[in-house]
Amino acid sequence: MRYIVKFQRLASVRFISHLELMRCLHRALRRSGIKVSYTEGYNPQIRMSFAFAMPVGLISYGEYFDIRLEDGQDGMSPHAFTEILNSHLPDGIRILDCVEATDKTPHLSALVQYAEYEVSYKKDYIDAVKGALCTFMAQDNITVSVQTKKGFKEQDIKRAIVSFDIKEQGADYITLRLRTAMSEQLSVKASVVVNEFNRYCGFTDENASATVRTDFYSINDSGAEVYPLDSIRGTL
Repeated sequence: MRYIVKFQRLASVRFISHLELMRCLHRALRRSGIKVSYTEGYNPQIRMSFAFAMPVGLISYGEYFDIRLEDGQDGMSPHAFTEILNSHLPDGIRILDCVEATDKTPHLSALVQYAEYEVSYKKDYIDAVKGALCTFMAQDNITVSVQTKKGFKEQDIKRAIVSFDIKEQGADYITLRLRTAMSEQLSVKASVVVNEFNRYCGFTDENASATVRTDFYSINDSGAEVYPLDSIRGTL
């Protein structure tokens, strides 16, 4: 039995590492009594994988993991799995949706091409953000210094930015929608884009903006945006 699960990580737990997040989910699974499948060998591990490791400090409403359960668990529907596991998870981590997959369902990374974020600014920054956004995106290149395993290198991140525009504006805030590529060949961290935009705007306050990942998605053969669980449901 294989489930693909969507969950959220809120502000109260955003500073835990990806490893700590995995341990938290593992503990909740053990306490729940849900019978999970383990790898073979001297050090068996729960057969569980994530779409992507979550950066420390990021709030997200759309993260995913792939988990294998033991077969023959009567009544262990996706809804039951969600309800049972949520009752054992700490505040700030919650299962939002779940769908049963098959062995033919692709790995999560194959269901994700892009990531979507919301970047919010308070009232004092509205005019500067609106004035700079178009010229920032009109640049032919957006070159930043990024840290790699071999040190720092210059990288043009413009190609990895799918779109960056205004989503909504209120009297005392403005929210931008950022979409970035998320493939092995082309990707960029949202923090890199936002930090460079804030620098471009002349903002020196590290807390000028707040970024939330809202979801991942891909583009199907018809050119439509498809979110991971919808993509799986459409093939079952």
